[in-house]
Amino acid sequence: MPVFDIIKLFNYGFIRKKIFQREVEASYYSNRKFRLPVIPKIKTDNIGSFKSEYPFRFFKNKEEFNQSARILEKIELKDEIISLADKIYENTFYLNGEEIDLGDIITWNKDYISGFQWKNDLLWRTDPFNTPIGVDIKNAWEVSRFHQGIALGKAFLLTDDEKYTGKFISLINDFRENNPFCASVNWVDSSEVAIRLVNAIYALSFFIDSPLIDETFINDFRDLILFHSIFIENNLDYSYHRGSGYLLNLLGLAAAGVLFNNHHYGIKNINFAFQSFEQEIRSQITDDGISYEQSVPYHLVSLETLYLSKIILEKEGKLFSEGFNHLLSQMFEAQYNYLRADGSVPQLGDSISSRIITPCLVDNKLDYSTPIAVGAYLFSVEKYKTIYPGGTAELLLLFGPGFSEEYSAIKTEVIDKRSKGGFKGGHYFLRNREVEIFVDGGEIGRHGFGAPGHNDIFSFEVVYKGKQFIVDTGTYSFYAHPVIRNNLRSVRSHNTVFVDDIQISEFDGAFKMKGSDITRPKLLDWQSNNEEDILAIQHFAYIKLPDPVICKRTFHLFKEGNILKIKDELFGGLEHHIKAKFHFHPDVFVEKIENNHFSATRDNARIEIKFFTPSDYFYSSVQEADYSFRYGKLEKTKRIAIHLKEKFPTFIVTEILFL
Repeated sequence: MPVFDIIKLFNYGFIRKKIFQREVEASYYSNRKFRLPVIPKIKTDNIGSFKSEYPFRFFKNKEEFNQSARILEKIELKDEIISLADKIYENTFYLNGEEIDLGDIITWNKDYISGFQWKNDLLWRTDPFNTPIGVDIKNAWEVSRFHQGIALGKAFLLTDDEKYTGKFISLINDFRENNPFCASVNWVDSSEVAIRLVNAIYALSFFIDSPLIDETFINDFRDLILFHSIFIENNLDYSYHRGSGYLLNLLGLAAAGVLFNNHHYGIKNINFAFQSFEQEIRSQITDDGISYEQSVPYHLVSLETLYLSKIILEKEGKLFSEGFNHLLSQMFEAQYNYLRADGSVPQLGDSISSRIITPCLVDNKLDYSTPIAVGAYLFSVEKYKTIYPGGTAELLLLFGPGFSEEYSAIKTEVIDKRSKGGFKGGHYFLRNREVEIFVDGGEIGRHGFGAPGHNDIFSFEVVYKGKQFIVDTGTYSFYAHPVIRNNLRSVRSHNTVFVDDIQISEFDGAFKMKGSDITRPKLLDWQSNNEEDILAIQHFAYIKLPDPVICKRTFHLFKEGNILKIKDELFGGLEHHIKAKFHFHPDVFVEKIENNHFSATRDNARIEIKFFTPSDYFYSSVQEADYSFRYGKLEKTKRIAIHLKEKFPTFIVTEILFL
């Protein structure tokens, strides 16, 4: 890193944060209120104008409020919306896909899965991550993201029942009173603070005209948003390799800025966020719309952050450039290609626990498809509309009831997905009518920094007849089990080859990699037509060995014959051990037929896998492995493991027949 950049990061990331911490400590230990920007309070005589001009409201008047309710009933089931809101009213929450009873009084600083509770203390005076095995701080953060507010708002929209308003108010007030500024586990991570800020602001839009939303609540609410905004700007996730966390920080500042758009503090944040977004999208997103973080699930985080920023800031007259909009449209295209028929995406890279804004809240399925409707609306893409022809609740929240007529005017065009190569980002899709293969040919992630990318170069997933067969093993948790965390992001837990049992890149803790990234993956060949797809890539991770090794993997999909051949070539000069793993979905039954021949069956779909190598030392087995289908969930599955020893150069051919 250049000396100037080091000095700049030191000045920004250290000195400013230290000054902020001293100001917080002076307030905390003297029991004085932390000094916020001086912004005029809302009074009785101007509360009406504040409500009517609230920048996040999606309806202008009662007529549009009722129109919105009618649209929502067409998009989602009324009974399900009300049932979910009633559960939230009783302090039931969906955490990682499971119903959790939060108790009569919500304990905001508690991991409801493990039962562990953090003490309220200044976050830099303690280590909130120093917890027993099995404790995950994200479980506390998830409850505090305030997704409950929008679920309550939807029920209020359909029923006009003020009990939902009362619950919304009580949740806001309870959080404010029981999470002292910078002295709660929920003030640790600026990305989480930003997500909570955005959800709270959008949730208020449902209730904004309620008489229960009085000047006392509004002033307390605005102060709470100011606390969030002040925290974010003094704790930016600003590093040499910035990622989705920094984008979330900018989104939080943009949303707070718009809320206070009649004050110089708000204008400052609006301008800073706008200019930074224009810069970050160019440094974080490749020309083919792929995030350089190299996590397929996390692509959704960056996508959602960037389109929310566009919607929020353009309403304030900040029009993004043609270059920004082009890259954003390419991100929607990448998400469209990641999507599978069941709403899932390949799991390569870190998983996400939930979306930023969850108009459908969280249930037992994390659906990655709903943002595509926003892409259809923003860019009038006909093929996107086929996924949600009637629109989504998110469109209603972001654009108001007027979206419905405009969305209906977009034509619907059904197009079969074809094979596609993301040459800049390194993500490839090989397809025929029944087979869909995703291949990761990109770098480790964030130019070698690491997470949310994994040691998964050359890894792939296979979907056959709409069913997941060969899968990535997922993430499980960032914090609960450090050993499992690093095992799941290890090269040994991906569907790829590795040499002498050595990592592609060595870990530095739970999120970083050691040293510089020498993998430098390179595309050698890409051909796609109606008969076949050919993809050849290589990487240089093992040139660090005493006998430097170059790895090349070629995928050849014969579309008419329903055959995939994978050829691994390893170039060096001495004898090495080679291992490779192939992980299966838990619903797949795996059977070893011969040493080089396996069968895998799921329902009415079956594949056979055969291995060919010139090595005299070749061993294979079916093993048990960890598998995480979503964040916070861990189960067992099966994998095929192969091991051979041979003098290089050598090769292995894996033949997969789709029967």
